[in-house]
Amino acid sequence: MTGQYLTRQLDTDDITISSHLSSLKVLGNKISKLEGEDKDSTSVHLNFTVKERQDEPCILTGAEELELIIDSKDAFELGLVLTAMGMKNCKASELSTVEVRLYNLIAELNQIGREPR
Repeated sequence: MTGQYLTRQLDTDDITISSHLSSLKVLGNKISKLEGEDKDSTSVHLNFTVKERQDEPCILTGAEELELIIDSKDAFELGLVLTAMGMKNCKASELSTVEVRLYNLIAELNQIGREPR
C-alpha cells in the first residue's frame, strides 16, 4: 500500500487508561495519520509512553508503550467532541486564539502532506 504518512510530536500531561481490573498513567508522545490510496483506509495512531506501571497482574503488566489506532472519521468526531468539551468554559476572547491555533495547525499539517519524501 502506498500513501501518505504524517506524524507530529504530542506532548500531554498525565492520561489515565483504565479497565475494571487496573489502570495506567501514560504520556502522549506522538500522533500520526496514515493515509492509504483508498481514502477509506485512513487511520490515526496515537502513541503513549507508560509513566506509572501497576504492580498488580493484568494484561498490560510490563507494557512500556501503548498505541491507539482509530479510523480517521472516528478521530474527527472524537476531536470535535474533545475540543468542544475543552472549550466549554472558554471566554469569547479565548475562542479567537483557539481558532487561529487550529487554522495554523491545519495549514502546517497540509504543508507536511505536500513535502516530498
